[in-house]
Amino acid sequence: MKVMITAGGTTEKIDNVRTIANISTGRLGSLTADAFAELPEVDEIFYLCGKTAILPQSNKTEIIHVGSVSELETAVASVFDRTDIDIIIHSMAVSDYRVKSVTSALKMAEIFLAKSEKLRNLDTANVEHYIEALLNESESIINGDGKISSNIENLLLVMEKTPKVISMFKKLSPQ
Repeated sequence: MKVMITAGGTTEKIDNVRTIANISTGRLGSLTADAFAELPEVDEIFYLCGKTAILPQSNKTEIIHVGSVSELETAVASVFDRTDIDIIIHSMAVSDYRVKSVTSALKMAEIFLAKSEKLRNLDTANVEHYIEALLNESESIINGDGKISSNIENLLLVMEKTPKVISMFKKLSPQ
């Protein structure tokens, strides 16, 4: 029998030196993996975990570290490509959002002022879509080194929803 366990948390990059992360320890997943490892019918455990997650101690366990939700998706697909999984325990705290763009309040104010006439003429239903379009056209403040200057006041992070990894399991293994 082969078991896949996800544990710990994911981390989403803001720039090359900053991230947004949850602080899930992976303790539940680690204890679960160790308990499954004691069962004689369990041959192999795939433990997909955040980079700082607590690790199980069994030699039946293949540890696969992931950072972002995207890396988790890749790792899940890779395991399913290699083998059939009999049991899935999804105990990982997966990020609900990732950074779509980074800008500053000053840059956004400049854009809003330039487009203020258009904003006044929009009805409420269209304002959200228009503001989203403005955010998408705002200039990124990440420099050539992939970093945000620490001198930026009022940093704005535009977030987007991440895919629900749990839905992958049913698609990859309908049984």
